[in-house]
Amino acid sequence: MTEYTMTVYADPNGPVGHFFVGVAGPNINMPVSGKYMRDEAYKNVAKSIFGVPGKISDDRDHTNGEGVIRKDFPLNKEQAEKAAAYIKNARENPGEYELFGHNCISFAQGALDAAEVKTRVDKAFSAEELDAMGNPVYGAGDEAQR
Repeated sequence: MTEYTMTVYADPNGPVGHFFVGVAGPNINMPVSGKYMRDEAYKNVAKSIFGVPGKISDDRDHTNGEGVIRKDFPLNKEQAEKAAAYIKNARENPGEYELFGHNCISFAQGALDAAEVKTRVDKAFSAEELDAMGNPVYGAGDEAQR
């Protein structure tokens, strides 16, 4: 068994649901993280479609929430270090948040890509799990499958 793991979490709660990631292993000190809009003032759909300032936040409190699903990916040391570096860089330079682009899904996918994990967020979870994300009209699970 490997000492390093990346976990991708899917939280179906809230209006759209949320994806976030964690990397664990010896000498890896990176909090579980997810991408959000930076300011409460931007939390409306119209503004977030075109891009607003983003932030990467500590999501440790979400990991054991009701209905949260986790998928673990074994990593070697080099992969874990690359994923941790990606998260660290994103925390320092979060860029824009866009509802249909630079969002929690693309952040989680970026961490998978940085670690060279050969899967996509939409393939890591079942269609049923993705369909349960957010409200019944459109949520993060729908966006991940887009």
